[in-house]
Amino acid sequence: MPVTRRKRPSRKFPMYPGHQKARTAFEAANQTNRKQFYVVNYRVPNEIATYRRLAALMSQLDPIPEPLSNLADEIERLALA
Repeated sequence: MPVTRRKRPSRKFPMYPGHQKARTAFEAANQTNRKQFYVVNYRVPNEIATYRRLAALMSQLDPIPEPLSNLADEIERLALA
């Protein structure tokens, strides 16, 4: 079941071009540290608070499809049995 992603500019990090474009630029730059690349090029701070905020936003914008979530729950249940 595909999940529709909402595309909107980041208010907090206006220089960030989006995940795919940022990843492509990182790979093209032939760098070794993606987080440092994002700090320098997009002014995205490499701090725990930043990643907590991004994780919360991602969970709102890109929820895990229900079948995948159910599968993960079942795997966890079997692993703990």
